[in-house]
Amino acid sequence: MQVALKRLGIESCSSTQPTTMHPAGFFLMPNILTAWVGNGDDVLQFCESFLADDLGGSKADKLRRAETADERHMVIILTAEQLGPHTAVDTGELPTHSPDLPQGVDWLWVIASKSPPIRAVYWSPADRWSEAVVA
Repeated sequence: MQVALKRLGIESCSSTQPTTMHPAGFFLMPNILTAWVGNGDDVLQFCESFLADDLGGSKADKLRRAETADERHMVIILTAEQLGPHTAVDTGELPTHSPDLPQGVDWLWVIASKSPPIRAVYWSPADRWSEAVVA
């Protein structure tokens, strides 16, 4: 039986106890490997859109009001829900363009939220993108 399933492209077969919502049956899983990988410019586009909306704009306003601050760092934490940009940061993809930052924002940090190692890309006042990794 296992050989026949493999010939059909089925990698695994399992079953669970039936419930009132799900009758007895089998789950057939194909042998598929996929990944969604964004690029650095997807990260930049996501960040600029975030900073242009109400939530991101309110964060920039808060930084502008910090009159005595020498530096103002905007931090955007990406979750797996932002799949393309999250994967791009997690794989070390850097944007190729400078960000359009709101007035009062000096640094932009973009962090991929996951278990260590945690990777971030950041824009500095030196006008360049860099990468940081915390193991």
